[in-house]
Amino acid sequence: MIRLLVPLALIVLLATGGAHAYAQPPPSTAAPALDAASRAALARLPFDTALFASIHVAEARRSPMGRRVLAGLERDRAFSRVTAELRRRVGFDYRRDIERVWLAMPPGAFDGGDQVAFIARLTIDQARFLAWLRRARGDELAARRVGSSTYHTAGDIAWAFLDRETLLVAHASYVEEVLRASTGSRHTAAANRPLMLAIAQAGRPDAHAWLAVLLPEQVRTRLRQGALTSALADVRWTAGRLTLGDVTRWRGQVKTSRRESAQALVAVLRQMIETAAASHQLVEAGLSAALRRTAIAARGDTVELEGSLPGARAGAVVDAVLAP
Repeated sequence: MIRLLVPLALIVLLATGGAHAYAQPPPSTAAPALDAASRAALARLPFDTALFASIHVAEARRSPMGRRVLAGLERDRAFSRVTAELRRRVGFDYRRDIERVWLAMPPGAFDGGDQVAFIARLTIDQARFLAWLRRARGDELAARRVGSSTYHTAGDIAWAFLDRETLLVAHASYVEEVLRASTGSRHTAAANRPLMLAIAQAGRPDAHAWLAVLLPEQVRTRLRQGALTSALADVRWTAGRLTLGDVTRWRGQVKTSRRESAQALVAVLRQMIETAAASHQLVEAGLSAALRRTAIAARGDTVELEGSLPGARAGAVVDAVLAP
């Protein structure tokens, strides 16, 4: 189940932001302060967090594209069954009661590890939810403690309420590390300066979905060994944000260690865009030409990307991806 949650979260990431795609002013060139809710989430995560994404579900459900993605998810029988049972047994409707979700992963996840954590800001009857878990999981469900925190685990998934409005869902092998950070016994991701620099670029106020990634050293070491990937080895972090409406817009930055690396990376990224544009799915959807218009430029040691796609055609791709 934990492997299913990751792609679902990233799919929802692609669905957020459409409700404000027209009214928002262009983003400021100055990096704004990160919103308080995201700072609070970062203060509950381990220092070595390498991937951090924000998914504003409340905005997604108010946008046409968000509703389209949610409808696609509900065509999955397992997803639909669980959400229907939560409505019936707990009174919890994810469309109505989830405000925002943050996704986090440590460096080990880049090597195929299962460590992943979701922090959700939501409205839920915690007692009814735990009672439902006990009924659903039976003897498999176990309660454990880390310091003053209690979490429940069954199989490879663990759940813990961090406060009245915050639920942690994490892989069972990772939950205790997150809880130790959350209780303040370790330095947290909020003190990780490279990560915060990436987040400052990704987490703009006009973006309702964004992602920041630090490229772990072990990944960069492997990239240096390949002739086709060596230009990526100097990447330090990447940041991206997305808004959707009649036009889907995205902006991204790739921070490298040297000016020369950024210039070399431009050619690599253009080739990646070309490869994606030539894919059967995008050709069939009529999106290839728009994708090829993605602007890619090096500014010092940073590569900047900006592009857009017609929303209706992008929606057709979403429908195809989510087809049962």
